[in-house]
Amino acid sequence: SLLQETMSKYQVEYSKSSRALCQTCQTKIDKSSIRVGKMVHFANIGEMGRMGLVWNHYTCFWGPQYKSGNGWSDCVNNWANFEGIDQLNIEDQKMIHHQIKGLPMDDDAIEEAEKKTEAAEANAVFTDSDPETIIYTMINKHLDVMKVPDIKEVIKTNAIECGKKTKKADLIKVIMDQSINKISNLAYDSLNKHLTANSLKEMLKGKGQSCSGTKKDLILRVLQSSGGVETPQSISLAVKPVPALSSKEMGPDEDLLDEEWPHLQPYISVGSREEVKRILEMKSAPRHLKIANNFSIQFEDLNDLIGSFGLELIVLEAGDSDTGCGLGSWAAPIIADHCPRLQKLSLESCRFSDEDLIRVGYCCPRIRYLRITGNNKCPGNLKDKFLKNFKEDRSFLKKLRILDLTDQNCDFTQVERMSKARKSVLVRNGDSGDDRWYMPGFGGDSMEMMGGKFHL
Repeated sequence: SLLQETMSKYQVEYSKSSRALCQTCQTKIDKSSIRVGKMVHFANIGEMGRMGLVWNHYTCFWGPQYKSGNGWSDCVNNWANFEGIDQLNIEDQKMIHHQIKGLPMDDDAIEEAEKKTEAAEANAVFTDSDPETIIYTMINKHLDVMKVPDIKEVIKTNAIECGKKTKKADLIKVIMDQSINKISNLAYDSLNKHLTANSLKEMLKGKGQSCSGTKKDLILRVLQSSGGVETPQSISLAVKPVPALSSKEMGPDEDLLDEEWPHLQPYISVGSREEVKRILEMKSAPRHLKIANNFSIQFEDLNDLIGSFGLELIVLEAGDSDTGCGLGSWAAPIIADHCPRLQKLSLESCRFSDEDLIRVGYCCPRIRYLRITGNNKCPGNLKDKFLKNFKEDRSFLKKLRILDLTDQNCDFTQVERMSKARKSVLVRNGDSGDDRWYMPGFGGDSMEMMGGKFHL
């Protein structure tokens, strides 16, 4: 009957107050603790009686006293008879799953539960909050998963006074008390990490703002509308940058390159501004883009090209060690913000700094082949910070197979230490010499290393 079906159901939730009495031990159930309710029929109320929930502590419900006195039946071993479990946090869901089914939740079920929980939290935030509240919510979420040393680095970078505070909760509170303008860089990284482009557009619609542009454009517009940043240039890197797309948006990481020098299709080579304009009018996006050796491409043209096709790019090549044509530091944020699926990046006569290449590395995590070289007349700007980061952070460029830093200012000892730490990566370093490599004394001093040993 309907009555029997109703009475076989249980309600699981966090106690909304401390007023409810546990029907098993007859003590109050603390607010926010897990309680389990059972629908019962109160026959002595009115002519027909009425239905109502009676509550139990979670531990009392599963204890021997409840079992012996409440007609314990097989219905408590049926997951479908418990309602409200999906509203609990993941750890509590896992605990109850094990209690009812006698088995741990499998990975797929945990992932599905996490998605539902995150979606519910995000929906609640967007339904009830103004943009500034959403920004602070995302900052708090970002800080929550960081380690104390990283939080201290955020405080140091943003020149925040924290006194002698050392506890994580206290340090986070100090940061959360700052204005968005004071922590614009952290706010940018938090929105980039935790919000999708569609979520950002919803925020901008509520403010009557334009929803066009890249994800970076949307974030900057959200921050500007909330007094968080005056110009894009004021954004700096306080914490690890993240790709422009989430892992779900990027899709499976299929290895599309079976060699260091691929010729992936669709392939496009651009050698002039006129060709840039022509390519921008094309409907199909290239997966392999080469900037011709003798074309010194400028900011506007590269920004237009990469902004249009970057999300689909797998291979990007530019620069030439003979002509000296190469990309400057200005190109790093363009590549980092638009090319998350890159598997090969080859830049000759490149003038990236350590910070530039670190940013690109975090934002393009699928790179297998990385070639950032200077030239024999003018070495590049890389020194030791990139090498140290690559050595210490195993999640950084973890797909990398070959790293070519020929004609850079890298210290050999640092290269050797890095090579020992990242044993599977073939490293090229040293000086290339000049075109007269066939003559004694002109062949340069380049070398290959793997596992800290010279590779022949």
